[in-house]
Amino acid sequence: MLNKQPIPSNQSNIPIRWIVSDLDGTLLNSEQQIPPELVRRIARFTESGGRFTFATGRTLSAAQPFITLLQITSPVILFNGARIYDPVMGAYLTEHYLDSVSVRHVMRMYKEAEKAQQLDLLLFHEEGIFSFSAVLSEQVKKQMHKDGVVIETASPQWMDGFAGKVTKLMLIGPEADLIRFQQAAAAIPLNTVRSESQLLEVLPHGINKSTALSAMIRLLGAEDDDFAVVGDNLNDLEMIGSVRNGFAVANANPVVKAAAAHVLARSNEKSALLDVIDFVESTWPLGHGWSSTES
Repeated sequence: MLNKQPIPSNQSNIPIRWIVSDLDGTLLNSEQQIPPELVRRIARFTESGGRFTFATGRTLSAAQPFITLLQITSPVILFNGARIYDPVMGAYLTEHYLDSVSVRHVMRMYKEAEKAQQLDLLLFHEEGIFSFSAVLSEQVKKQMHKDGVVIETASPQWMDGFAGKVTKLMLIGPEADLIRFQQAAAAIPLNTVRSESQLLEVLPHGINKSTALSAMIRLLGAEDDDFAVVGDNLNDLEMIGSVRNGFAVANANPVVKAAAAHVLARSNEKSALLDVIDFVESTWPLGHGWSSTES
């Protein structure tokens, strides 16, 4: 593991209890899987009393297979921070929506740019994902396959009826077109974030993974120093910079690496989270983990 800054000594009296990881590009490999050795290592970590969860831009249905695989019982950050989900209760702890003015702004901007730019617009309402286009494009189908979700077509008029109940909007397309759209959106302004090179997301005002992490920490009655967070892309930037132990995987965006306290030598393809777990456990009281009875 490579470190930009000195790692706090094991004698610092700041044991870390929680790991919060991004999914795509961080916990998941390019096959959209968590390697078996990493699944087993996370299981040993939680059996020793550690807490593991993730923060993702994905919907609940797209995140659920990994919640089940890792037997996550801690709150999960979804929709890039717009929702926090409790797997035990089977309910959302927090929910935020885009204001209707912002939704209609983006719809109008998209319609004006539709012929000039190769973009698709998706609207996220409750647990559904709807395409602004009458026919699903190949890039939308690819996204649908990657995330394991169903995306439906809907008329602009029908989608407009959900304007006050939209969790997020997503644009898919060539990076250059997304950059142009994001630059135009900044004049309004809208809360946009690049979650992948071909994805641009519009989130509720003031919402990101960092604000959701802060809300989760308050809900748990924990402290920032109880957490290590890991990510790779620009939607992880604020979260990684918000805690003492923010980690960037080797394949991370350079901007994210610059914000992280620690830069890992391994990429998501090489199970970089193994090094994070080792580091977190090294901060625990010597010779044992946390008691399984501790909250």
